[in-house]
Amino acid sequence: MVLNSVEQLLNAKGFKQRTGTINFFAFLCNLKIRFARPTTYMKSKIKPGTPAVKQAAKPVVQKSAQKPINVKVFYLIIIALAFILYGNTISNNYSLDDSYVTGSNPIVQQGIKAIPTIFSSNYITMNAEEGGQHSYGYRPIAKATYAIEWSIFGENPHVSHFINLLLYAFTGLLIFKIFRKLLKGYSIWLPFLTVFFFMIHPLHTEVVASLKNREELLSFLGGLMCIFYFLRWHETGRSIFILWAHLAFIFGYLSKVNIMTLLFGIPLIFYYFTELPPKKIIIAVTVSYHPQTNNWRGSPSNAVYREPANL
Repeated sequence: MVLNSVEQLLNAKGFKQRTGTINFFAFLCNLKIRFARPTTYMKSKIKPGTPAVKQAAKPVVQKSAQKPINVKVFYLIIIALAFILYGNTISNNYSLDDSYVTGSNPIVQQGIKAIPTIFSSNYITMNAEEGGQHSYGYRPIAKATYAIEWSIFGENPHVSHFINLLLYAFTGLLIFKIFRKLLKGYSIWLPFLTVFFFMIHPLHTEVVASLKNREELLSFLGGLMCIFYFLRWHETGRSIFILWAHLAFIFGYLSKVNIMTLLFGIPLIFYYFTELPPKKIIIAVTVSYHPQTNNWRGSPSNAVYREPANL
């Protein structure tokens, strides 16, 4: 039908009827019919009243989210790392200065009965080179732990080395928990790697391997617990954590006075990792400032002081 229309048009205009010209126009007409838009082409095919066929929706494939790593796995790795690094110290005996605080120390050999004496005497009493006795220091906590060990296990340096190793592992766990609180917006791998490099540092070898240096471990643990409880107080606003923080600080101080550096360290931690202004940070340590309600609590009269607006 299309070919007849083309031929009639050519004859009316007086064009020469050449076979190649007719075939070319027929080819163009066929192309136009075949490649017309589906909607216009199909409209002539669809009868009126026929319901439209809905296109099936493609199923949405959701990508499976990766399961977060269980925190307990990191705890186990930290404990295992401590034993891998210093597990060989358990078989050690007493060495060098250990006799000043354990082993053949006459006060420690009295066991638990000697704890009042330990808390009322100097840390080390020894004969000076010039003659007479030389006493110095006040670090009763470490010496008291050895007295308790003596009452339970007797003279056993291997138990003492094992306890040192446990204290070092607990140190790593506390650092990990503290850094998780301070670095909440970061990946959990950042606090873990921080603890990892801290624990493998060779500077800590003498502290773990030498029984006399347990005071360093206990003092550091007291400082870490103090920081941890202050952070818990900041999160919850419960003043009981202020009490626990102060008790932890006293525990560290009675172990060794090195913890006094935290008097500057804790305010810096709050300044850089919390939203509290400097003045509130300083007041918080002494009068139990409540971070969530902007009140001071815990006075003897149970009064609540509302801070001035310009503070």
